[in-house]
Amino acid sequence: MQLIGKIPNKTAYEKALYTNQQKMFQRKYHEALQVSLKMINDYPQDYYFNMMASHEYKSLFMPEQSIAILSQLEDPIRSDLGLMWHYFKTRNVAESYIMLDKNEEALKNLNSIPQEFQNRAIPVMLVNIFMKLGKSK
Repeated sequence: MQLIGKIPNKTAYEKALYTNQQKMFQRKYHEALQVSLKMINDYPQDYYFNMMASHEYKSLFMPEQSIAILSQLEDPIRSDLGLMWHYFKTRNVAESYIMLDKNEEALKNLNSIPQEFQNRAIPVMLVNIFMKLGKSK
């Protein structure tokens, strides 16, 4: 982070990226959130800052705001990169629903991730949800 901070001639967007990551590494989630919210105001459909704002809201135990941020974000599932962003969006929304104990909604979200794109975290979340819903093996 120190080396990146010394790079001259950063654009305003690059400075915001640096500041956001610096605050996250320092666990200053509220300050990182302020950077993300400003960038979302300037670039409403920017996936990076929308995802970071969602994550920062979850880190501050504010899952409703996390869902609200991501519900305004369009899914560009027209490419592999779009699928990646859809995956992160879906996972963040599901985690927020789990925090709110809205397990049916979380399950619906997780089921929208194609099987071939799931990582180890998805089955763990599914087991957690199934247990809360009283489902057996």
